[in-house]
Amino acid sequence: MNGNVGPMFADSQAHASEPIDVVYLWVDGAAPGFAESLAHAREKRGARGVDAAACRYRNNGELRFSLRSLMMHAPWVGRVHIVTNGQAPDWLNTNHPRLSLVTHAQIFPDPSVLPCFNSVAIEWNLHRIPHLSTRFLYLNDDFFLGRPVVPEMFIRARGGQRVFFEYNPVYPASRASSAHDRSCALTVDLVRRRSGPRPDTHPAAYHWTWKRKLLGFRPLCRLPAHVPQLYNRRFLEDVEAAYAKEVTATRKSSIRSPSDIMLRVAYYFHLLETSPYDSQLETIVLDWNSPEFAFIAVEEPAARVCERLRNLKKSPARFFCLNDDLGDTPADHPCLVAMHDTLRHLFPEPSCFERA
Repeated sequence: MNGNVGPMFADSQAHASEPIDVVYLWVDGAAPGFAESLAHAREKRGARGVDAAACRYRNNGELRFSLRSLMMHAPWVGRVHIVTNGQAPDWLNTNHPRLSLVTHAQIFPDPSVLPCFNSVAIEWNLHRIPHLSTRFLYLNDDFFLGRPVVPEMFIRARGGQRVFFEYNPVYPASRASSAHDRSCALTVDLVRRRSGPRPDTHPAAYHWTWKRKLLGFRPLCRLPAHVPQLYNRRFLEDVEAAYAKEVTATRKSSIRSPSDIMLRVAYYFHLLETSPYDSQLETIVLDWNSPEFAFIAVEEPAARVCERLRNLKKSPARFFCLNDDLGDTPADHPCLVAMHDTLRHLFPEPSCFERA
C-alpha cells in the first residue's frame, strides 16, 4: 500500500490478543559525571568521524510527556521498558508493576565495551531485554501520540505487520555527509549485497527518480519513519545473525560513527529484500506534514518552529516527533520553551508512571 492511510487509521476500539510491550531509550546529559565520561569516550575514539552533538544527550523532559501520550492514546500496551545507563528520572515511579528499568549492562553481550553513548549501538541489544514481549514497539523519547492509536495500525490480519516510511530516501553518502546519513547508506549497501529491491511488491519502501529508471539503476530506499516501529524479537535475532560481524563492531562503537550499521534500516530492508517474511509486510508512506504524521525539527529559525508548534497544539497529528537539533543551547531558548508549552498543553495529566 502506498500512501493511502485513511481507512487504516480510522479510530477503532479493537485490541490485539497478544501483549505488545514498549521500549524507550533515555539519557540525561546533565547528570553528574556524564560530560566527563562522554569526553573520555570521544578522546578514546578520536574526534574525527564521530558524532557526539550535545543535543543528543539533552534531557528536555520529553520522556515524561511521551509516556503521558502513550497512556492517553494507547493504554492497551503491555509493559514499558526504559533502557538507561543506570540513571532514572527523579519523577519516575520505578516501582510501577508495568514498568521495567533496564541498564545497558543487562543487555550488552559484552559489558566491557561500556559505557556507551551511541543509541545506534544500544538499539542492537533491545531484543535482549529480559521478559520482553515477542513483538514490541520501539519509541524514541521524542515520539508522541497525538490521537488514539490501536494495535491494528501495526499488526495486519493473519499476523503480518505494517511498516511506515518517510518520503525522503537514503542517498549515497559522501565524506561531507553526517554520521547518520553515512551509516544509513552503508547499511543499505550491506543489505543489497545479499539480494535486491522489490519495488513492485512494496513500492512505498522505495524512491524512484526518472534518471535512475532511465539508467537502469536500483531505486533508493526510503527511511523508516520517525514513529513507533514494530519489531519482532525472533526476526531481530535472524537479522543479528545475518550481519553478525557488523553488529558486533557497532556494539563496540561507544560514539555514533559513519561505520555503524543502522538497526531500523537493516531490519526492515533485510525483511523486505532478503527474507521470506516480505509477504507479511505492508509498507506505507507517511507525509511529514499530514494529519497522521508531523516531524518538527526543533532548530533555527525559531519563528518557524514556534509557528509549527502552535499549529500542532490546535490540531495534533496522530504521530509526531519533536527532534531537538539545536546543538549546545540554553534551556530558555525560544524553541525549547515553545516545545515545553506545547507538550504541557497536549498532555497535562500525569501518567501512571509518575510519582504521586
